[in-house]
Amino acid sequence: MTTLTTEQRRRDFEAMLKRANRVRAAGQERLEMFPEADGLMLARLTEEVSDLCRGWHEAAHRASLGTLAPYTVGQVKKHAIQVAAHSLAALRDRTTEGYLAPIREMGHQLDDRDLGMDPAERIGWLLSTLGDLGTCYHRNLDPNGSITVFRLRSLTVEALCAALAADRGLWQEEA
Repeated sequence: MTTLTTEQRRRDFEAMLKRANRVRAAGQERLEMFPEADGLMLARLTEEVSDLCRGWHEAAHRASLGTLAPYTVGQVKKHAIQVAAHSLAALRDRTTEGYLAPIREMGHQLDDRDLGMDPAERIGWLLSTLGDLGTCYHRNLDPNGSITVFRLRSLTVEALCAALAADRGLWQEEA
């Protein structure tokens, strides 16, 4: 089992969240010039989650064979950060007041998602969270849209945990 303490895991999560927020902020100017409809944002998130899942599967397979290249690791981390950054952008558009604080709180309850797990389980969590988001993205099931906001936060946390696990080289479930 990884010897990371809970405090180290929290610090790592916070650092990865800051990185995703910088990516979101860097892309903000471009996005304001070309505002996207909600449907396009969801389509882009779907494509990025798909790229992340495909990359994770390939990296886990290569790691099991001992042929994992640094480029592959970099690509998986890039996809994970993109998913998190675009989820943050969607959150900011839906709830401008303190959208990062609840993610930090969720990150403090990582449930080992930032550690090693079976690749199919990690991919399953990402796809399940995306599916949950997709079912409520356009239909605000409550007046404040809080269900959509919660689902976006969950996808952000899943993506950040994938980025952390990739950064640590944890492609397979730990013994």
